[in-house]
Amino acid sequence: MNINGRVAVPISIFWGICCVLIVRIVHPQMLIIVQMLAERFSFYLPVGLLMAMSLDMGYTLANLAAFQRTVQRLDRAIEQQKATLSESLEQKKNNWQERISELPIDWQQLRETLPKLNFHQRRLLKNFQKLQINEITNVQDLRRFVEELRKKRE
Repeated sequence: MNINGRVAVPISIFWGICCVLIVRIVHPQMLIIVQMLAERFSFYLPVGLLMAMSLDMGYTLANLAAFQRTVQRLDRAIEQQKATLSESLEQKKNNWQERISELPIDWQQLRETLPKLNFHQRRLLKNFQKLQINEITNVQDLRRFVEELRKKRE
């Protein structure tokens, strides 16, 4: 019961009924609640919501700035480890048993030198695996970056 495998008639009927219920029942009730809130908190509710949104935006921007610094430190630490590894690789490849015994110690040292990521930063890295950190220091850089993104979409 679908049209060319794209539109399913039962689902369309279900959403049609839900939309009618929302317009006839839910919307009038919400209108009453909104009017009551407007009468009770006329000026303070919008100001409070704007403050909450501003605080959230400030927290997000601060977290992104900290994330950028952490990624830069992480990149430097990885490059340093690559350099150290490439130098010592020749020395240690002859004695692989000694290297294997030192591996847990090296791993612990690596974990201690890398910066710690907080929950939001780990979430960003997990969800955006191709994330690139660009150096944006002013509004003009941000505008150029947004324009580049728009051009890539086109």
